[in-house]
Amino acid sequence: MKNVYRLTYNIDDYMKFALDDYELITLMGDDFNIHGFGEPMMDIWKTPNGLFNLSDTGSVKIPDISQWMEHVPVFNQMAYDIFYDLLKEDAEFLPVTIEGNNYYLVNLTTFIDNQIIDENNSEKRFVDGHEMGAKKLAFHHDQIPDELLLFKTHYDYGTTIFCGDRFKLLVEKHKLSGLLFSNELCPKHL
Repeated sequence: MKNVYRLTYNIDDYMKFALDDYELITLMGDDFNIHGFGEPMMDIWKTPNGLFNLSDTGSVKIPDISQWMEHVPVFNQMAYDIFYDLLKEDAEFLPVTIEGNNYYLVNLTTFIDNQIIDENNSEKRFVDGHEMGAKKLAFHHDQIPDELLLFKTHYDYGTTIFCGDRFKLLVEKHKLSGLLFSNELCPKHL
């Protein structure tokens, strides 16, 4: 049986990645949808400038892997070099520049088949009668492909990034900073 983790980001010990939404929308043009991550967008992408803000604890350490939105990881050049060949079929690496350094938004464009969702042990979340993603999420671990590194599901509308042991082991092997791996598969704010 394989383990599944929800990627979380260590926002206490590391600075937070940021983009100026107005600059991003202006730079990309009318075809850009800021909520369109998960859909291909390399054809319209133009490299914006990003920045790192102090963490809530005042940390000035910059992580190797950060996030822009919860479902959009950000890789520094080292993380990109490690994962590009392994993820290039499932993701776009959208370049961002921060003070002359290359970073990449990881736009996961492949969703895992919902057949791996254990629907008997999962539960949809409803707010005012409207379905709003997953309240509880479980997987058929034996059906998750070994080669899968990062994935999203339609069950929670692609709002969460998941990984298996292979991705976690590579992060640990290369001592990449910034990530936490949670066995709590649904974010607490849901």
